[in-house]
Amino acid sequence: MPPQPSAPTHRQARLLLLLPLLLLVAIAVNWTSVNKLLHGKATFRSILTGLADSSAVNLVGWEQPPDSGDPQARVKVEVFLAVGDPCHIDSAYLGQALGLLDPRRIRVQFVDVRTPTGMARRDKLKLGCEQGLALNGQTEFRVPDPQRPGKQKTVFLTHDGGGLAILHRLLNAALKAAYKGQGLPLSETEFNSFIQTETKRIATEMEAAAKVRLEEKKRRR
Repeated sequence: MPPQPSAPTHRQARLLLLLPLLLLVAIAVNWTSVNKLLHGKATFRSILTGLADSSAVNLVGWEQPPDSGDPQARVKVEVFLAVGDPCHIDSAYLGQALGLLDPRRIRVQFVDVRTPTGMARRDKLKLGCEQGLALNGQTEFRVPDPQRPGKQKTVFLTHDGGGLAILHRLLNAALKAAYKGQGLPLSETEFNSFIQTETKRIATEMEAAAKVRLEEKKRRR
């Protein structure tokens, strides 16, 4: 005969009676967040990650930046991202900054991985992530390992390209190979400063545009 479930203890019974009250208290304390959820002004993810009132959430629905650089450029950077996802906005900033670096010799193309074409391209290059970079169709590289002198390590161009120092090294090598030894016109320090300055400026512009869209959306309600 199977064992019968034991009756709840007095303490357990009290806790069960308190659950509805605790639920009401939780709703009251978090009413602002609950109200945003009910009116579609926030998502569970944005609230759980603390982004509910940040500019990132306002950037939901951002549009794909235009490709930049000479279509005939011999060095091509593909920026893989999910267009409209605020978690991928940093890749959009970085891609646009790279497009300003040397537009005559570097072509930057944005690939939306939420489209069938974008997914197919991502899978073909074995990106292994929804966002990342490909340099002349390559995503995996061997570079010197600073932790092991004389040795190399494998890096993948995911999200920020594995770091600006590595990205500078790879772009410089690609340009030298394609343009008779003429690499980047910027040193690593200058490259880092340029990318950081431009991404900050681009972020400010995109956030300002997002605020305008948000205000227009509020007025239409």
